[in-house]
Amino acid sequence: MQTPTRLRLALATFAFGLAASLGANAATDVCKRCENNYESCVSSGTSEPQCFTWYVACLKYGDGQRPCPMPR
Repeated sequence: MQTPTRLRLALATFAFGLAASLGANAATDVCKRCENNYESCVSSGTSEPQCFTWYVACLKYGDGQRPCPMPR
């Protein structure tokens, strides 16, 4: 009975660590996320001016403390 409990604990620890590391990587590259959202918005068929408006709003917000560099 001890082995399945240890296995579950090990798997849960691994899953938590993986989720934390992926979450940390996603949070550090907010500007890239804005670009990805813009590209998927345009590819989904939404009008490009609307997607660009959302993109600029995302860039202005950045991570909540620092804005992303604005496109030229």
